[in-house]
Amino acid sequence: MRILLTLGLMLMICSCSAQKKSAGILKGKVDIGPLCPQEPCNPSAEQLKKMYASYQVLVMDTAATNILFRISIQQDASFNKKISAGEYIALIKPVTGSGFKNESKRISISKGKTTEIFLNYDTGLR
Repeated sequence: MRILLTLGLMLMICSCSAQKKSAGILKGKVDIGPLCPQEPCNPSAEQLKKMYASYQVLVMDTAATNILFRISIQQDASFNKKISAGEYIALIKPVTGSGFKNESKRISISKGKTTEIFLNYDTGLR
């Protein structure tokens, strides 16, 4: 019984580490703007934090029909997440009722590698 338990535990550990090795890192920056209808526009750090928190980077299948990962955007406009290796479409999730032009990018994540992208989102404010 003890041997079976030990073998089962070893199998679980090996399968978990194999899954981690089949993942890569997606990281990047976003440009969301304009933030104000007129210049000068100098939002506070707290306003920027709230604004970026209201958006997400969506990672979808290549047909862009299923959302597979949702990635939070940090106050400095960066994002970073470990995801499974594969081919995807990445875009910024629009805030309801906003958005003029939303850029999407086809990305490839390789195991053990970091893929870096830059995404633009035009809020339509003028």
